[in-house]
Amino acid sequence: MIYTRGLRRADRWDLGSWRWKHVPSRPGAQPATDRGPDEIVTPLRAEPSDLIIGKQKPSAFFGTPLQSHLTLLGCDSLVIAGGTTSGCVRATVVDAFSANYRVAVIADACFDRNQTSHAVSMVDISAKYADILSTDEILAALG
Repeated sequence: MIYTRGLRRADRWDLGSWRWKHVPSRPGAQPATDRGPDEIVTPLRAEPSDLIIGKQKPSAFFGTPLQSHLTLLGCDSLVIAGGTTSGCVRATVVDAFSANYRVAVIADACFDRNQTSHAVSMVDISAKYADILSTDEILAALG
């Protein structure tokens, strides 16, 4: 498995566009949860053999070594899950599609700030970039 998570300097100097667009990322803002905003939640904790890639922008591809790792693995298809559907998931799906990967998104393993954003993003992703499947369908396909 490959996980991504936000990667920022402690002083938040490297926020870039987040500084003016994403209020919770601004210096001095308090996190909405007890955990850090870029921490992988406990139920999804990575195993020692998994790869964790830090990222500063929505797409898992932008400015990261993800594509070179996928090339090393001989990967031609991706199964994507995560949040937010309208942001990071969609950006990653579009970049994966643009790099000619075959892409599937696990519908019941994605989330967004509200159900409308999630639903509209899933319709758009399905129409243009990826197959939308349930966890059960993915597990059956991987068999």
